[in-house]
Amino acid sequence: MLFAARIAQFVIDQKQLSLELSKAGPASLVTATGFNAPPLSAGDEVDYGEVLIRQGVGMRVRFRVLAIVSACMAASMASPALAGKVDTGSDGIVEFADRTWIVKQSNVAVGPGPNFFADENVWVDRKGNLHLRITPVNGRWTTAEVYTEAPLGYGQFTFTVKSRVGKLDPNVVLGMFTWDDGAPQYYSEIDIEVAKFGDADRLTNAEYVVQPYDVPGNRSPFVVANRRNTAFTMNWSADVVEFSSVQRNRTRSFWSFDDVAAIPVPGDARARINLWLFQGMAPTDGQPVEIIVSDFQHIPS
Repeated sequence: MLFAARIAQFVIDQKQLSLELSKAGPASLVTATGFNAPPLSAGDEVDYGEVLIRQGVGMRVRFRVLAIVSACMAASMASPALAGKVDTGSDGIVEFADRTWIVKQSNVAVGPGPNFFADENVWVDRKGNLHLRITPVNGRWTTAEVYTEAPLGYGQFTFTVKSRVGKLDPNVVLGMFTWDDGAPQYYSEIDIEVAKFGDADRLTNAEYVVQPYDVPGNRSPFVVANRRNTAFTMNWSADVVEFSSVQRNRTRSFWSFDDVAAIPVPGDARARINLWLFQGMAPTDGQPVEIIVSDFQHIPS
């Protein structure tokens, strides 16, 4: 589970467990039973149940510790400072991967989807990771999107996704793409999308696309394994667009699109990342969704 607060110390005695939170300094878990967890910092992913079992803490202690951890998680979600959100989207921008990104905000349903886009679903943590969420707010589901403030031209675009994305809910779409609002040729849109587009039985869970998607030969479906740290890349030039996905230093999928007439020019295209719901439909399991993107790079050509 994701626990975004720093934990200073556990004290276990005969009557109670006491948890003290600290906003700064090295974090560790210490108990009178000799339990020691690895140092933690904001944004770390820790399965506390697994750690406690591995350290041999008794069942009653484990459940009491988890109860306190859960309470602190709830508090941290309500407090950006405790949650390790060093850059939220509340002012309409975030700084990520040495670039300024605009945060999409809409109180009416807009594309893609259509969906409601909320700035509170976007933040950057203390380690520089970009977080995108889908959450229910006031009875409706809200989604997330960011795009670079500056346009980017031809070159290599690499989006590194820290989260496992091979088993996203069938209604959830993770998009990494280029877009120019004023472009005459299908918005200069080139996509890498991880999604089943509402079809739980679909055999693939991702696709590369040069828009328009409904032209034969303009897209290539593929499968993303459910592993961490996937680097999705598109190398865009006037003559060819090459797509690839890399996990554990191995290229897992590759596609080359060389229909020169169909390749858009960059114009004022920005890089975009979004997390949204297909046709605006709620996740089938009714649960919020969070994706962490650890890096983005654009190498001009």
